Amino acid sequence: MSGGRVKGTIMIEVVKYLRSYKEEARKVVALSLQHYLDGRILATSWHPEEDYLELMRAVVELFPRTDDALEITSFEAASRASSGAYFEGPYRSLVRRGDPARTLNSLGPLWRLRHDTGEFEVRLDSGQSAVVLLRDYALVAREACELVQGTLWGMLHHSGGEEIRIAHSRCRARGDDVCEWRLVWR
Repeated sequence: MSGGRVKGTIMIEVVKYLRSYKEEARKVVALSLQHYLDGRILATSWHPEEDYLELMRAVVELFPRTDDALEITSFEAASRASSGAYFEGPYRSLVRRGDPARTLNSLGPLWRLRHDTGEFEVRLDSGQSAVVLLRDYALVAREACELVQGTLWGMLHHSGGEEIRIAHSRCRARGDDVCEWRLVWR
């Protein structure tokens, strides 16, 4: 157990997707987590990060892949696809249209709204590149980093960034002391 928790606003979207495929979801969601498919989730409640990751594994198993998404992982593709629900919905005030760099500066506050562990640092190299670091996140898993990478892409995309390239240069799941992404966009 990592001890970290994720906000209900994230779980609601994950569970909403799973409920849209309820019969299929029941086959891939662990019995210990099936209560999410039936129970009410409050936006203000907190849930274990491990539950979130396990439910996202089920989402990825059910998530349709397209040929143009084959160069990214299934977790990143699912995160990218859901970014519209967040960045055009409850977190739209954090997106600065036409200003991806300024939008990235919203990453720390966004993270703290959604997770109770971890801290982001954004280092803007220029108006079109940055290094993003995630420290002290309780959930250490490759898939969690892929979900973060999809969120980073979503922030850049929904703020007007194009030709987005993201490299996950350091990762705690690979033994590094911090997770680091290098971002470039136009």
